Amino acid sequence: MEEGGRGLWEWVKVKVDLAQYEPEAIPEVEVRQLSGRDGEYHYLKNCKDKTYYRLSDRDHFLWRLMDGKQTVKDLVVAYFLQFGSFAFARVATLVQGLRTNLFLTDRPVYVYRQVRHQLLRRRRSFRLIQLLSAFFEKQFAVSGLDRWLIQIYRWGGRVFYTWPLLVIYVVVSIIGLYLFYQVYTAGTYGFVTVAGSTGLGLITLTVKHYRREVRRGGFHIYMGMPGFFVDTTDIWMAGKRPALAVSWAGPYSGLILGGVASIVMTLRPDFSLNPILYQAAVVAYLTVFFNLNPLLELDGYYLLMDGLEIPMLRRKSIEFVRTGLLAKLRAVQQTGTSWRRAFASFSREEKIFSAFGLLSAAWTAYAVLAAANLWQSRLAFAVRNLWEQGGDLAKRLASLALVLISLPFVMAIGLKLTALAREALALAARRGLFDNSWKVAAILLPVVAALTMAPSYLGHPLVRPLLSLTALAVAVYFAWRGTVVYAGSRFAPVFGALGLFLAGLLLSEAGATAVYRRVLSADLTSPFVIAFRHLAYLCLLVAGLSLAAGTKLKKLFWFEKALLALGLVASAGLALWIVRTDPFSLSSAGALLDVTGSLLPLLALTFMVPTLFSFLRTGFGPAWLVLALALGGQMSVALLGRYPLLTYQLLATSFVLHHVARVQLTSPRGQPEAALDLSDQHRLQRGFAWTVAGVFGQFREVGGDRQARVLAEQFNNYALAAGWRVSIVQGQVDDSLSADLNLIQRGETYAAALTLLLDLIAGEVGEKLTVRALQRAYDGLPWEEREIGAQYLFRDVARAEALSREFQATRHDYRGLLRRMPLFATMDEEEINLLLSPLKAEHYSPGQVIIRQGDKGDKFYIIAQGHLEVTQRDERGVSEVVNQLDRGDYFGELALLRDAPRNATCRATVPTKVLSLMRDDFDRLVKARFALREKVDRSIAWADLLRRMPLFAELDAQQIQLIAAQLREETYEPGAVIMRQGEIGETFCVIESGRVQVSVTQDGGKKVVAERGPGEYVGEIALLLEVPRTATITALSPVRLLTLHKSDFDRLVVKHLYVSRSLERETSRRMIDLRRVAEVA
Repeated sequence: MEEGGRGLWEWVKVKVDLAQYEPEAIPEVEVRQLSGRDGEYHYLKNCKDKTYYRLSDRDHFLWRLMDGKQTVKDLVVAYFLQFGSFAFARVATLVQGLRTNLFLTDRPVYVYRQVRHQLLRRRRSFRLIQLLSAFFEKQFAVSGLDRWLIQIYRWGGRVFYTWPLLVIYVVVSIIGLYLFYQVYTAGTYGFVTVAGSTGLGLITLTVKHYRREVRRGGFHIYMGMPGFFVDTTDIWMAGKRPALAVSWAGPYSGLILGGVASIVMTLRPDFSLNPILYQAAVVAYLTVFFNLNPLLELDGYYLLMDGLEIPMLRRKSIEFVRTGLLAKLRAVQQTGTSWRRAFASFSREEKIFSAFGLLSAAWTAYAVLAAANLWQSRLAFAVRNLWEQGGDLAKRLASLALVLISLPFVMAIGLKLTALAREALALAARRGLFDNSWKVAAILLPVVAALTMAPSYLGHPLVRPLLSLTALAVAVYFAWRGTVVYAGSRFAPVFGALGLFLAGLLLSEAGATAVYRRVLSADLTSPFVIAFRHLAYLCLLVAGLSLAAGTKLKKLFWFEKALLALGLVASAGLALWIVRTDPFSLSSAGALLDVTGSLLPLLALTFMVPTLFSFLRTGFGPAWLVLALALGGQMSVALLGRYPLLTYQLLATSFVLHHVARVQLTSPRGQPEAALDLSDQHRLQRGFAWTVAGVFGQFREVGGDRQARVLAEQFNNYALAAGWRVSIVQGQVDDSLSADLNLIQRGETYAAALTLLLDLIAGEVGEKLTVRALQRAYDGLPWEEREIGAQYLFRDVARAEALSREFQATRHDYRGLLRRMPLFATMDEEEINLLLSPLKAEHYSPGQVIIRQGDKGDKFYIIAQGHLEVTQRDERGVSEVVNQLDRGDYFGELALLRDAPRNATCRATVPTKVLSLMRDDFDRLVKARFALREKVDRSIAWADLLRRMPLFAELDAQQIQLIAAQLREETYEPGAVIMRQGEIGETFCVIESGRVQVSVTQDGGKKVVAERGPGEYVGEIALLLEVPRTATITALSPVRLLTLHKSDFDRLVVKHLYVSRSLERETSRRMIDLRRVAEVA
């Protein structure tokens, strides 16, 4: 049984070992050799499954060796012997790509895709997602068209490609275009929009003319609009010129048909079908215009892209305009070079990218304006008819049809604008515009002003109520969020009452709008509208009283007491004035609404005065200030009888600012730096003081200055009674504990004091905010203080137990990351622990750039979680994806040693967490441990030396660093024999300094073959093949070698080098997708 088990596991081991995999090409493959600007290449076609794959010359060399008898390792050896370079990643990526595209007999099983599909089917929104996807793009394909097209081409289709007809096409196109212009300017015929497809027939016949296959065709929906399509992928097997001919066939057919129609109209002006021919000509020429427009992803774009031989032209152009062009313009501005000379220095690709990218941006702006014009001229009119007019059914159906036709375009523009808005917000966040709530308020208030004036400019009666309802809904949502966050604190009833106030206004406004638009009956709805408003104002008063109840009058400043008294007097005066002016104002619910709408907001504003001044110098100051403005505005519009749109916008802004302030809440700045020469007692003392200052500083932001002073006084009184000799003075800890206390006693005292502080804070702002404040303060601690605090302080604090456990797990995780990194492979345990202390966690959202090519670097990064895409811009300005980085990878290591510009751009593709190490922190570490810098410097230098060797040109940066970590330094004196001809080689040597002689023994004599110097290598064949040395290597001078033993290299091959990065990335991506779907499901 054991023997059979061992046999099974040996079989499994061989099957999962990529080095032992024997790829076998399928027989049903067509291979075409083609050429382009970058040289020759090959296209493969799976004639059975209709898949395609492009190979370079070197990949084609490997393809021809895949006979099912040679392993992947054999392919690597063959590549090395042919091209002199290790190609582990190339071979692995090629094998995986061929297998995925069904060119190997071993067909893939898409487990992740199947599981993902099953998880998606469990979602309630699965059908809705399918329906929306079908609206944006859905194909209804018909297979087997090719055999019918072959018969059509044979039985007459080929005639269309004879040279007489080709000449006629040109003449008809040119003359017809001229004649159509004459007919159009004469204004003889009108125009009614019709639809049609004119080019598919000529496209398919063009494909058959070049003896290629039309795989399928049929009907499709794109952005809600119907149309037809044919799959012409197979034309690429014929080369560039036929592909261009197929792309040109569609627009060309429109020119021919439009020309024929124009010629007939000119020759037969009295022909009864001329109006229809005119419509057909207009559609044909419009189709030509849109198809040939290279700014749309239609035939014109593909013609331009194929003609220039620049794949993904749009994406590269936009990327260059956003990054490369701006960098070049800044350089021109700094150097003072003329714009003409600067543009002349652009490469061919840079000029193309600049022109196409800027034109694309201009076209996008034009498309937005066109969509707005469409809304104003067609869609808005149709919506108004549907809403207001009570015409016959035919008119309503016509309006509905116009809406359905126009809706896809408006949706497309809306999605584009939404994406641009998200990018703009992300850019603003990265630029620090949202780092301060006062800045956010300065941005939002002009937006509020613009929205308030929008109904006057747009003129539609629905704009104002829609803006009001939207603002109130936003305010209700964020008020509810605040109620949840402040649960258990004195602010919970305040936000709860404010939420009910906003909900009452929302229901009242919705009812009033429904009555005004005659959706609901006024007799039935008006009483509820009035009742909701009364309840809303009463809830507002309750919120003001709740705020006043938590305020101690003795702690108020004189001007706050004066404002309180003035507000109460003004409220009484307002009530008397209303009663005297209109004695009947209290006789009905409707009339009473004017009283409550002005008086109760004034009372609430009065009770809010102490809170406003308490928060004015905190991050929550703008939120309370805007809320005060909203209440003042509510009182004013009630007295003046105006519509409260501005008030609603200010209410929404206030609660948005509350949310922003909570999100931005951080520990106070000015924290002390980590130190290397402190005792554990000093570290514990610093950790406690820093934690208390961080938590208390955050409470000051949430609870206000006044409440912070009250809480500090309470804490000091309790601490004095307990005899702790610890107090809070101006937000900082005054620690007078005896120096004779040991770590355990000091930790217990600190834990009790911290627990008391957290209990007091929880009573004020709630448990959630208290725990978050502790988490932020804890995250701000230096690594050494966190470690000593986890042992003696946080373990005895109930709210921090989870933090202490999390720290131990995080420390173990980070230590494992550093230990597995080849850059730090030579570090001992103490040095690894030393490196842990200055690491800082940073989080990046998808699409966010971490480092940008050309910028100066001062940070080194390690990926703890997520995925990064590495792009590099070459001298032509072309940005290409050169690498993908996952957990455990690192980048920016040169920033630790010198002030060098970044050589690539790294962008997060999923939510990503990285650990960063600043150069200043690293320098501070190496002052205490100089050998640390020496080891990092040597590791980077060795990797850089290997990277410049053609032998390792096919390996990525991580694989080169893995090899560099296995290098060993050896020295030889002049005359020493390093390798001897005939012996079995086991080492590969890189010459770091000195010179060696290469000689061979032939016919009993010694013959010098060559000399090698620094940066060159010897013995490379020993890494792959167990063959005798072919030459003797002798030192000519003192030589220092970097040696790599075959056993170390074999171990790397098995664990890392054969495992292509692309395979790892694909598995990581699929697992991420699977996890996302599982979370949603």
